[in-house]
Amino acid sequence: MKARRNQSGLSLIELVIAMSVIAIAMFGILSMIVHSMQTKETLRELQIAKEAVSTKMEEIKSHPMQLPPTFLPLGTTADPNSVYNFYTLTANASFQVSGITDSRLLTADKTAIGNIKIDATNPYLYEVMVTVNWVGRKGPAVITRRSLIAQ
Repeated sequence: MKARRNQSGLSLIELVIAMSVIAIAMFGILSMIVHSMQTKETLRELQIAKEAVSTKMEEIKSHPMQLPPTFLPLGTTADPNSVYNFYTLTANASFQVSGITDSRLLTADKTAIGNIKIDATNPYLYEVMVTVNWVGRKGPAVITRRSLIAQ
């Protein structure tokens, strides 16, 4: 039998090489898609944390400003709703941030926790710091906002 030299079609080696090139391209595209999804989730967590910190800071600023109880004139009662009393003397120094999970927490829902610290060393000017800490997809993350509240 004579072999035909003008056969059209692909040989097995050509087919394997073409499939290898397509597979390598597909792996590159899939890794890019996975990376963009992880980045999107990280940015979503950051946005939720920023909104929570800003909302809490505005809530703090909405409370009336009053001197700490030790600096009040005699006969003046402390306003329980003032910034200092509401966030320092009560149990309102921490808050939950819904939408962000923290894998370090032992609670069932693992909702991230935010903290409020008020520096009242100057009774006429409070330094307020609101912080949210969590462990997200790309490791530990922190968002902090500081503000001054003057009387």
